[in-house]
Amino acid sequence: MIWEKGSQEKPLTVVTLDFPDADTAEFIGRLGCDGIAVDLEHGSPTAGELSSLARACAVAGVPLIGRIRCQEQSVVRCLDAGITVLQLTQVTGPADVDRVTDWAAFPPDGHRGIGRARANAFGHHPGGYPAFVDSVRSDGIALLVHVETVEAVTTVSEIASRPWVKALIVGAHDLAASAGHPGDPSHPDVRRLVEQATARIADGDKLLGLSASSHDEARRATHRGAGLLLLSQARMLSRALESVLTGTTEGTR
Repeated sequence: MIWEKGSQEKPLTVVTLDFPDADTAEFIGRLGCDGIAVDLEHGSPTAGELSSLARACAVAGVPLIGRIRCQEQSVVRCLDAGITVLQLTQVTGPADVDRVTDWAAFPPDGHRGIGRARANAFGHHPGGYPAFVDSVRSDGIALLVHVETVEAVTTVSEIASRPWVKALIVGAHDLAASAGHPGDPSHPDVRRLVEQATARIADGDKLLGLSASSHDEARRATHRGAGLLLLSQARMLSRALESVLTGTTEGTR
C-alpha cells in the first residue's frame, strides 16, 4: 500500500469492520478497497481472531490495520499478529507518536521485544532474528493518526513531521467532545477546529483522512483534499438497507 501523498489517482479507501469476521474481511478486501481496519479501541478480538483477520486480508491482498489507543500492549498485540499499519486514536501530541515508535522499533532504535508470533513465523523466520528485524525495518511500519483532540489540532504540524506518520485523520465527533461540545460536531467552535486541522494537513506532505461512508460524503471529502477515506461497515449497511426500504438513494443517518 503506497501512502505517499500524490501517488494515487484517487483517495485510498479503508473499511472499518464493525462486525469483525475473517470471511467478511476477505470478501470486502476482494471488492477493491485499499485496507481493512479492525477496532481494538472499542473491541477486543482474541489473538486467534486477530490472526485470522490478518490471514484473510493477506488472501485478499489488502493490509489489515489495527485501530488502537497509544498503549504498549495494543501496539505489541498488533505487531505480533503481523499488523504493520496502526491507526492511533486519542492522540494529544507528538509525544504519543514517539512512544508508539519506541514500542514498535527494535533496538537500538526502540525497545520492541522479540517473541514467537505470527509476525516472525512463530520463531522460524528464514535467517532468524537478524533477518526478521531487517525485514521489518525495510518494510516499515505506517501510522495513521487521528486528530480528534484539541491538543492534537494545535500540534498537528509536529505530529505530521514524524517519519512513520503517513496520514492524519480528522475526527469531528471526538473533537467535539474534546472541545466541550459532545454530540455537537456542527458547533461553531468545533467546525473551526475541524477546518483548522483539515487546512493544515491538506497543505502538508501527509495524507488527509476523512470519514466517508456514502458516495456524497466521499465526493465532499475528496473536494476538501482527502487522500484517505474511512468507511464504516455498519453505516454502509444501514444506508443501503434504508435506501431499499424507503426507496431513496441516500440514507439519513
